[in-house]
Amino acid sequence: MLLVNICVLVSAIITPPSLWWLYSTHIALLCLYQILSQNWRGLTFIGFSLIALVYAGVWSDVGIAPKHKKALWVEQAQCYIVDTPLVRPDVLAIQNNVRLYVEPCLHRHYSSEVKTPIKLIVSAHHGGWLARYAYSKAIGAVSYIPDEIDLRSTDSSSFNLYFEQFTSWRYSLSLVKGDKALWDERDKWLINYLGLTHLFVVSGLHVGFVCILALFMSKFAWRMFIKCGFASTINITSRRWCDLVLATLFSVVYASWSGAGEPVIRASVMAFLFLVLRALYRYRASFDILALCAWGMLLLWPGRVLDASYWLSFGFVLLLVWGIKKTPKYGRFFFIQCLLSVFALLLTWGWQSSISSLTIIANLIMIPFVAFIWFPTTLIAAVEFSLFNHSAIYTVLDYVLVAVYGYLAWAIEAFPEIMLSSPAWLGQKALLVVLAYLAIVWLPASRGKLMLAGVFMLLVSKMFSTPYNYKVSNDHGRIAVEQSGVYGTQRGDVFDPRTTTVIEHSSKLPNQIIKQDWSVVITSNDRNTIELLKALSVATIILQDDEHLLVYLDHDRYSVRSSACLNLLNLLKTDGCEHAEILESVLN
Repeated sequence: MLLVNICVLVSAIITPPSLWWLYSTHIALLCLYQILSQNWRGLTFIGFSLIALVYAGVWSDVGIAPKHKKALWVEQAQCYIVDTPLVRPDVLAIQNNVRLYVEPCLHRHYSSEVKTPIKLIVSAHHGGWLARYAYSKAIGAVSYIPDEIDLRSTDSSSFNLYFEQFTSWRYSLSLVKGDKALWDERDKWLINYLGLTHLFVVSGLHVGFVCILALFMSKFAWRMFIKCGFASTINITSRRWCDLVLATLFSVVYASWSGAGEPVIRASVMAFLFLVLRALYRYRASFDILALCAWGMLLLWPGRVLDASYWLSFGFVLLLVWGIKKTPKYGRFFFIQCLLSVFALLLTWGWQSSISSLTIIANLIMIPFVAFIWFPTTLIAAVEFSLFNHSAIYTVLDYVLVAVYGYLAWAIEAFPEIMLSSPAWLGQKALLVVLAYLAIVWLPASRGKLMLAGVFMLLVSKMFSTPYNYKVSNDHGRIAVEQSGVYGTQRGDVFDPRTTTVIEHSSKLPNQIIKQDWSVVITSNDRNTIELLKALSVATIILQDDEHLLVYLDHDRYSVRSSACLNLLNLLKTDGCEHAEILESVLN
């Protein structure tokens, strides 16, 4: 029944307005079936789901709110000014690695302060990907703040001033709090290249680390009580309740300290339910517990359906539970880690251009190192500083981390990279998902291992392929160009594919076009730039927000692929296919 209610909520979000009549018909038939079968509990659950949808305004926001709104950013107050208020006033301001939730400037006047015009992408579950992202986070809009504005909040507390003197603190801060404000582009590339991103995003994995620490402390306290002569009053039930209390307390404290992010809340709820049922000796299927948590989170905000992290949290926890049940006792950790790494490659393929050949080995080493050394030691060091105003523990840890960083830098240069073919074909990804599902269902039988071997062989066959020469994408309204083998990304308003020239500002276009005689250029959907190019009689390829072009060179001939191309037997072609064909003809 919980799975049915999840489907009711999911289908309400993803159903386009033109098919709402079909959705309402199915809901009416489902309610009639529950009434005729006298399943009043199921009917009550469906009623709760429909109330949550109505409260979230799923059927009232479409077509009313504009896609974009102009606003003024007040840097000193870290707030925004808008003419008409948003339905949900919170706005996510993004600038490189900094993400800040801000509110409107209410009941105050900032006439003497500098105001910078910004664009708000209003949340909508049937809009562009930025609008859908805002809707999934239950906020009013998303805005990308220009680089000339300092968005970083200056934290001059003694805690940060002390720990920022350590070289490794920028990684430790991201590890325990998810704050990447101190990272540069090389740090981002290094972590993505090694496949360790999940360790530096506060998620359910970190809640697992906290719970492991709490269970170790509970076990230590339990043994100390026994040694002190309290064995007659302590039994296994008391031990389980002690595990529940300590794990809950640690999870709540860590969630509040790290910012109470949604992944942490999800994982804390799942851990709490598991430990409560364990203490009460009420054993239920893991799938039922996960389904209850998933339905409860969707009741609070159905827009989470559009959040990728929501599905990743429950999907990988379910995969972890299944893996523990279906793998042998000896070598279980190694097998599960390899299994998770292979499934993670399904997500990486088509999104990341290359990864290190040490990805699986790096995860096998770093996950236990983070769980048992780095993460708890950093937390203990923070407690030590709060008590004694210094931390000798972190001084030793910093020395170890710097040495580990040196070995990683050597390994990156010593071992080759694995090129991921991109973009991935939809049929190939579907085949991989089917094979992976059958492998999980059939393990540990031989046919399950055969399906898993098929997944691995198909991934390997696509890994070592010809990389693209360069990738052109629409990065938040600016054209971003990534060249294969070149570190960093070029950004600008216009890109010339023949000379691979990026123009940072459209004001420099006339002189550049006259010098190089451009015939076709790639730009974003900025109205001023498009009108200027039209006045200069230059053909344009306008990339949409969720589109990127990949250019390959093979035997002196270029081929272009678009992420937004859908070709149905040459009868139905999207604009992405037309963009790829135009660029391919120009380059050849």
